[in-house]
Amino acid sequence: MNDQNEPFVDLKSVAASLGENRRYVNYLARTGVIRSYPMSGRRRIIRKFKLSEVKHDLVGRRRKIRKPKKKVNGE
Repeated sequence: MNDQNEPFVDLKSVAASLGENRRYVNYLARTGVIRSYPMSGRRRIIRKFKLSEVKHDLVGRRRKIRKPKKKVNGE
């Protein structure tokens, strides 16, 4: 399939394709690990993806990318 003709998919489809939850995939998109196309909604930004780009962005990664741990006020 030509990259320009590839349809956009939603967050749920990408999460199912990767075998991850939607929150984690959204985190990867917000931090720029995977490419996404923000489409403005009424209250929040809706992200759309191209599966071939997401898979290309994740090729060669051996470990899962984790969110940094939040610091407790006492530390």
